[in-house]
Amino acid sequence: VKTLITFLFLLNLSILSSAQNWYRQNPLPNGNKLNSIKFYNNQIGWAVGTNGTILYANDGGKDWKLYFL
Repeated sequence: VKTLITFLFLLNLSILSSAQNWYRQNPLPNGNKLNSIKFYNNQIGWAVGTNGTILYANDGGKDWKLYFL
């Protein structure tokens, strides 16, 4: 029983420590459907979607930002 408790404790500890780098990506920066994505070079890209959604990225698509007119 003591071995089982130790095993479960270590398993729980390993699961908790590996989950620290996870974060929710969707629906960030929004939850609207995207219809088209276009990159003009390796860094600058635009995306358009429903409800007037316009996004841009200037880092190769790593981080998308909402664009307001």
